[in-house]
Amino acid sequence: MGDGDRRGVAPLKITGNTAENWIIWRARFENYLIAAEINKKDEKTQCAQLLHYIGEDGFKIYTTFQFADNEKDKIKVLLEKFQSHFEGKQNISYERYKFFSLKQLEGQTTENFVTELKTQAGKCKLDQLQDSLTVTMIICGIRNVHVREKLLQEDNLELDKAVELCRVIESSKLRSEIMGSSVGAGAATAEINEVNRSRVKDRYVPKTINDCNKCGQEEHIAQITELVPNALDDDGNNGIILYQAIREYLRHNYRDL
Repeated sequence: MGDGDRRGVAPLKITGNTAENWIIWRARFENYLIAAEINKKDEKTQCAQLLHYIGEDGFKIYTTFQFADNEKDKIKVLLEKFQSHFEGKQNISYERYKFFSLKQLEGQTTENFVTELKTQAGKCKLDQLQDSLTVTMIICGIRNVHVREKLLQEDNLELDKAVELCRVIESSKLRSEIMGSSVGAGAATAEINEVNRSRVKDRYVPKTINDCNKCGQEEHIAQITELVPNALDDDGNNGIILYQAIREYLRHNYRDL
């Protein structure tokens, strides 16, 4: 047995909902048999593994079982003995009531909701109706109205297809929202740039210069310098505003350039 298999399976809890505890424990134990390759060994060894890992309380229950000669050291028989013991403590009507009352909670993912439905359905002994009733409960309990409408449009909808449709529709909706946010951000940026251009244009007041065409260079430079503090008064985008102010000044005063 490898290092990852030494822990095996935690003991079965014989408190609370013991029927549910057994269902989960059995599934984990059967998975352990495969992962540790114990299932390749003889059944006597597999039975010993079960009785070892089920814990002291579970072993006490085992001592109450009666076995025919041809039932001893049979892993399937041993599992069914425990199954019958714990099923007698399960209230099927109550489990079905819980199943048919399930609704997707606010903030609960669809995947988590479907898992909860499947888990609860497994406790209800619905037999061949389990998958179809689970699909019905997905349609009835899902919060997304758009997804519900799409599911109702499908005929003879199977469970796997219903789950996949939920994923596809919700993923498409998410991508659409992300794209919408990106477009909105781009429009907002363009609007801000337009406002900045308008502010520069509104605040610029060209001064009168006697020599206004390639002469009086010192005067022109002095006037450009006077624009700098005004451009730097704005919070943010100072470099853009300064550049636009100088460009506007030159356009007005150097028309021959």
